[in-house]
Amino acid sequence: MHRRRAGERENMDIAMNVTRKLALTALVAVAVLWFLGPSTTRAERGEPAAAGLDALHRATVPSTTGPFAVPTSLRPAVDFWKKIFTVYTTNDAVVHHATNLGVIYSVLDLRGVDSGRSRKAIMNREIRRILRRHPGLKEEDIHIQYGIRDRFERGLVVSHRYLPEIEEIFREEGLPIHLTRLPFVESSFNVNAYSKAAASGIWQFIPSTGRLYMTVGPAVDERNDPIISSRAAAQLLKHNYEVTGNWPLAITAYNHGLGGVVRGARVTGSRNLVDIIRRYRAANFGFASRNFYAEFLAAVEVYRDHERHFGNLRFDRPFAYDEIRLGRPMLVRDLLDAGFTTDELRAFNPALTSLALSNRVPVPSGCTLRVPIGRGSRMVASLRDVTPVRVKRVARETTAHHRVRRGETLRAIARRYGVNRVVIARANGISTSAKLRYGQVLRVPGVTAVLTRIVRTEEPAPGRAENAVLVRSSDPKPIQAPRRLAQASPSSGSTPRSAKATAHVDATTTILNHQMPVVRSAPDPSVPRVTARVEATTVTGNKVSSGAVETVVRAAPESAASPPGPAPAARRPISSTASHAPAREEIRVARTLPTASPKSASRRKPLPSPGAVLGVSSAEAAELAPPKASSRHRLASRDRARSRMHVVRRNETLWKIARRYDVPVSTLKSANSEKTLTPLRPGTRLRIPIASDRS
Repeated sequence: MHRRRAGERENMDIAMNVTRKLALTALVAVAVLWFLGPSTTRAERGEPAAAGLDALHRATVPSTTGPFAVPTSLRPAVDFWKKIFTVYTTNDAVVHHATNLGVIYSVLDLRGVDSGRSRKAIMNREIRRILRRHPGLKEEDIHIQYGIRDRFERGLVVSHRYLPEIEEIFREEGLPIHLTRLPFVESSFNVNAYSKAAASGIWQFIPSTGRLYMTVGPAVDERNDPIISSRAAAQLLKHNYEVTGNWPLAITAYNHGLGGVVRGARVTGSRNLVDIIRRYRAANFGFASRNFYAEFLAAVEVYRDHERHFGNLRFDRPFAYDEIRLGRPMLVRDLLDAGFTTDELRAFNPALTSLALSNRVPVPSGCTLRVPIGRGSRMVASLRDVTPVRVKRVARETTAHHRVRRGETLRAIARRYGVNRVVIARANGISTSAKLRYGQVLRVPGVTAVLTRIVRTEEPAPGRAENAVLVRSSDPKPIQAPRRLAQASPSSGSTPRSAKATAHVDATTTILNHQMPVVRSAPDPSVPRVTARVEATTVTGNKVSSGAVETVVRAAPESAASPPGPAPAARRPISSTASHAPAREEIRVARTLPTASPKSASRRKPLPSPGAVLGVSSAEAAELAPPKASSRHRLASRDRARSRMHVVRRNETLWKIARRYDVPVSTLKSANSEKTLTPLRPGTRLRIPIASDRS
């Protein structure tokens, strides 16, 4: 009996062990199938049969360290976007899984199919074929992505016109140089890029965001200027980083919006982008937003290894120019008469709108224009005798004609034009309660129309502002080419590796066809020195002591040797140009401040006594420069002493007030830091900073 029971227990143990092994095998199989996604044939995926195993192997390879390291879970997506950038052209439609980007079902060759309707029909047939082949697949699981190899290659060639100056801007803002590769994702460095969401320029700013950082008006739209918009993008990215705390979220917020990313982090309870991608579900958090950071990482890798993907490319020469600032409004025809050609004006000043180029609105005073290198002084002299223009506005009462749109009522139309609905009803022979038809044309009398005319002003009187002044004069000195990025390090964030190539140009060369070499500006000899107060610090061990000093910037002699590369530029407003530091500076101590810690007084290195003048190099003077203030917006240089008061009205918000006065919300908060702004109560008096004149 005991032997029989022992045998039964042994058989049961064997059966349970077999069951456990089968269950474990099944779990492993399910995990592998889930990772590889829907089963596809070798021809459908356009890859070798072992592509799934290769992807699994790549996922186990440790990524590089640093703030822009590729997370293991994003490696398949990054590899997918690298193929989009380097393998498939704009005539290739890649049919792939919407969430598992490592699965490519097929690639459609659409060469010769120019009609959008025909292309859509071909894609729909392919989607139906794939759904029949994979019964468990849903239509929303399939996505189609066009390749952009040809656009990316063109972007690489064009990017070298602007990258040296863009990289310098990002260094001034204290940001990683890797971020300057973001325009490859946004526009492939196409200056004329314009999206259906009204985003414009290489950084694709929409109008509402652009107005926070730049001038967006009828004559000048600085979103289209690669240099000015790059400074705006740097400040926006810095602001996103300050709010989110990490670069994956900050870069995703550049595409999706900061509010949406913060909302996703709050809903998921995580600041990890991978967690937000997996768990956050929102109608506007779609394919583009989920993959924006992976696209950026792919662009960084492709740019770093562009020779392997595209061979030896012949890059455009960097951007170089003189700059003049208009003191009075001018028409474009006056600029053309002064020595510009139409092609030069468009190429050097992409911020000028079609209204300005067609002379329907003047170029406003204070606008900085770029001119071909070496011709700035001649342009200023040619514009000296030109009679400026002004816009004359005349208000006139007229009758407007309005075509009724869907859902419009007589009350809404009357409110839009600022007239009484009874007046509109009488003018059209209808009652005030009549139901309007879609497309119906109504006469709206009593509308005040403002007519504008461009007229010549009187001859400039003595003491009036000059028509134009030279603000930047370039000389043909070699500069560094755009840096090639090395692998990121955890300490520095990004470690650029300087390139050896330099550009040499002739100052008399006429820059055409966008071939614009970068050179450095010579200091103005008419200004011998500029004095500014800064704070100096002395560091001994882990102790810090501070002192106030005066920096005396002296113009370098002509024979002084200058280091290669652009001279370090001082902090400036967005629309202004970089100022160039001389080769030698002097530090005059103004006063001595108390040490950071009383205990360190005996061990610290004492500061010089007040009045002492110390000679230092430019590099040492740069180390003594004051720490950069947070420049989230272009209004960091606004003078707080000049301000006006605003009384909060009912239903007003900080955002509405900031938009009304064209100031950032953060600047508004800083100017009223002593007040309680949450909640914002009616009757509260707010200080509104007024912008200083552009320098």
